[in-house]
Amino acid sequence: MDYFLMGREGWCLSEQEFIQVLTSRWPSAITKSVDIPGGPRSVDFRIRMSESSIDGHLNLEGSTVVFYGAPGDCAKFALEYRAIFPQGQPFLLFDEGYNRSIELGPETTGENIVSALQDTTAT
Repeated sequence: MDYFLMGREGWCLSEQEFIQVLTSRWPSAITKSVDIPGGPRSVDFRIRMSESSIDGHLNLEGSTVVFYGAPGDCAKFALEYRAIFPQGQPFLLFDEGYNRSIELGPETTGENIVSALQDTTAT
């Protein structure tokens, strides 16, 4: 399942800023600029985490990161990415159907995220 992470007050990163952030936080991150006219994304990335790889992209406007991976790794990624921005900047993490969401604040934990985004209908 894809997860979406976005600043709630119009915060954006340029393609270069995003690549710099990823490679400074995760030195083994693989990034690739995407040049598809009219496409929805500007940078694809892969980050090796403890349980999985996080695969994703930055949207063309630089306002939203779309990614997927093991739930615990997705939570860790979201918290680390969120930590890049000023603490007062609200961020929202939600699933692809916008069925579940959580606002990421200073006290948000990985467990909070996994619990909030857990698919309770899965069997």
